[in-house]
Amino acid sequence: MSFKKGDVLAELDTTDIQLRVESTRLRYEQAVNQKKQAERDFKIESALNAKQVSSQVQFDNSKTAFENAELAEKMARVDLKLGEKSLADSQLRAPFDCTVVQQFKSLGQSSLDGATYEIYETASIEIRFQATESLLDRVKVGDALEIEFPAIHLTAPAKVTRYVAVVSDQTRNFLIVTTLDKPDPKVVPGYFAEGIFK
Repeated sequence: MSFKKGDVLAELDTTDIQLRVESTRLRYEQAVNQKKQAERDFKIESALNAKQVSSQVQFDNSKTAFENAELAEKMARVDLKLGEKSLADSQLRAPFDCTVVQQFKSLGQSSLDGATYEIYETASIEIRFQATESLLDRVKVGDALEIEFPAIHLTAPAKVTRYVAVVSDQTRNFLIVTTLDKPDPKVVPGYFAEGIFK
């Protein structure tokens, strides 16, 4: 099954999370209201203090109450953001255009331990080759080649995206990594391929 980047692949049961987010949102609204009230009280006390009508203790108390209300509002805002993030994190989204190769989890299983899906990127499939050591000094990033996929009778142009300039002691080969110039939905992981340099 194929998905576009951002599509939801899986979703946790969010009933508890949604209730916690709603509770946090209400606490935040309460904190906002308390801050507004404390701010009004502090402004009144400030005006009275300037006219020397109220005591310094009343002024100091109203100032402290306002500062505490500001802190309470900030903490409630942070809690709300954390709750909203938990809600967003309850969805597993496709990190790129992809196809699901294998599903490792079923309904009701925890997704916290191990992978949930095996996916591959459809927009840019890497094709890896083992090339003979005699090509090592002639291969460059960007070199063009033709890739043949015998199983599906397809030939497609590709470019070298990188190579590992280390020759294996056992095989006397080195690794070349290529990508197709234009992705083809028929090309899936596991196919045998041959690369022919132009």
